[in-house]
Amino acid sequence: MAIHLNSSVSELPGIGGKAVQDLKNLGVSSVKDLLWYLPFRYDDFSKVTGAGKVRSGEMVTVIGTIQSLASRPSKNRKVKLVEGVIADATGELKVVWFNQEYLERTLPVGSTVSLAGRVDGRFGLSLVNPIIEKSGAQVHTGRIVPIYGLTGSLTMRRLREAINVALCCADEMAEWLPEEVIEHESYPSLCDALRGVHFPVSQQVLQASVARLKFDELFLHQLLFAHVRSERAKRPVHSIPINEEFLRVFVSALPFQLTNAQRKAIWEIVQDMAGTSSMNRLLEGDVGSGKTVVAAAACASVLDAGHTVVYLAPTEILASQQHEAFCRLLKKPVGLLTRTQQRIGSETVTKDELLNAIRLGRIRCVIGTHAILEDYVELQPALVIVDEQHRFGVEQRHALLQREGAVAPHLLSMTARRFHVLLRSRSTVISSFRF
Repeated sequence: MAIHLNSSVSELPGIGGKAVQDLKNLGVSSVKDLLWYLPFRYDDFSKVTGAGKVRSGEMVTVIGTIQSLASRPSKNRKVKLVEGVIADATGELKVVWFNQEYLERTLPVGSTVSLAGRVDGRFGLSLVNPIIEKSGAQVHTGRIVPIYGLTGSLTMRRLREAINVALCCADEMAEWLPEEVIEHESYPSLCDALRGVHFPVSQQVLQASVARLKFDELFLHQLLFAHVRSERAKRPVHSIPINEEFLRVFVSALPFQLTNAQRKAIWEIVQDMAGTSSMNRLLEGDVGSGKTVVAAAACASVLDAGHTVVYLAPTEILASQQHEAFCRLLKKPVGLLTRTQQRIGSETVTKDELLNAIRLGRIRCVIGTHAILEDYVELQPALVIVDEQHRFGVEQRHALLQREGAVAPHLLSMTARRFHVLLRSRSTVISSFRF
């Protein structure tokens, strides 16, 4: 039976009923899914060395004949040792396995095999727990070998062999990058990249394949971002008028002086929110650089205009910390909604009480975690602030931005990651970028 991308993984050799279910638990049902189940690291066994020429510490493959094989208990008798000798034209090498007595039955003396592993020199040169493969196959030895995440009854050998067979369908993968991009960047084709990332023939091929797939992922993210921006641009927006007097009062009431970089970031943000299209801005700065007060100033401007703000944090700890900070800076009740905490200001309330206050508009600034994304939370924000934005998926952010339907909210993303190289002192480690 011919195998195609849409074929079930059950049609692959070695994948029985239990393995099918295990793969399904990993989100893999079809051959195409399996080809996109990528390795998380590699063992480099591509160095094929004679048994008499190995050196301590090397990762090698030795191809030779089993001269002897016997098991014995170790000194502590909890571990059974299987010891053997492999030989070729260059000499002999000791081989040791732990608790694999079945090898005495399945690896007869005189067998020609390929063994791959690390050479140990502590008690004389030996291969310790090497991978065994019949000579000539070279799926598990004699090459750069992929290492995959496993679950349930899946074994590395079974999964690797199934993927090796599935790669015959790689040519069916439709190439979606323009030819001029592939040529300009010297990328391999999509099917060659998939082959190269699963079973690379060299480190150069592996690096090129990984670079191609990383570019695909980044490019697709950017296309999705562009689509989101395009869709939001078609919708009306809450224009937040700049109230300079209010901002002066807010800043003067702070218990500290703002840096020039913080003032500049606040001014850029409020100018953007006063426009006729939705703001899409990244606030970037080191930990402790004062991103919170910039976000609070943006929030205060929106609240002063009579609108609602949502602050999305990746963890309950960060959400709780920011809730306390916003309560101090805004000097008005701020809601906190996480899986285990519901507060209005400093008062702990029930979830129903908090949701009712949000629905009636008594609370117009809500800070929370993914719990805010639930459908039962009735929010119509004019400003969405996403902290540590890289820790949320595109779909999660898009779901919140789409929440209020007709009107597009302004978006302020915050991150401590450096996307730009800046010449700066400690007082200017915060910057705002428009996207």
